[in-house]
Amino acid sequence: MLFRSDIITEVSQDNALLGNLHWVTHPAVVGKLMQTLVASSTDSRMIQMDTDQLLNYNLVQTTQMPSSSPYALLFGNFADLYVGFFGELDVLVDPYSSAGNATLNLFFYQFMDVGVAHAQSFAAAQDVTV
Repeated sequence: MLFRSDIITEVSQDNALLGNLHWVTHPAVVGKLMQTLVASSTDSRMIQMDTDQLLNYNLVQTTQMPSSSPYALLFGNFADLYVGFFGELDVLVDPYSSAGNATLNLFFYQFMDVGVAHAQSFAAAQDVTV
């Protein structure tokens, strides 16, 4: 089954259905959901014309999610996800590598880490096929 409504239920049962709630998945999953009928007797689809919503929650599509089958569908309160940056942004200017093309290469490096404040705020289906 492509979409599992028990993802929302799992977060809700942990009393975590609040805050900055979003879905996150790969664009291939969004494309499949746009073709998936809610009920065979209607022409209503899981995702209508607005590809930024799924079941009245914001939907983010990114290729940073698993990019081959099985795909993943993540739901949660992203206010409970912390991104910590440490150190400063390093900029490396390389005028030599592409000097023959009269171009300049710029490289940017940033050290960071991600932490989850409450794991109960997130649930995922990691077996989504399209």
